[in-house]
Amino acid sequence: MPDVQVIVDNQFLAQEVDKVIGQRLSDMGVGTYWTMQRLEYETGHKRDWIKDHILSDPALFREPRPIAKIVKGQWLFRAKGMSEHLDKLFDQL
Repeated sequence: MPDVQVIVDNQFLAQEVDKVIGQRLSDMGVGTYWTMQRLEYETGHKRDWIKDHILSDPALFREPRPIAKIVKGQWLFRAKGMSEHLDKLFDQL
């Protein structure tokens, strides 16, 4: 069987991947925990912006149930709490 090569525009491919990821996340609902990658997707902003504009809020780290913490060098967020927090910050995003 001969090899087949398909040329696909990178921008088109990225848009299609984003659609599939968006649909899967939508199908999953809010979930239990989010990673930084999911938070980037939810806000539409990159890690540095998130750190400067969202994670600088000390309320996210308050005990007894913090919304955000670092586990083994990776950010971890309570999905429901972070979703509610983002909803409060909506006009600033």
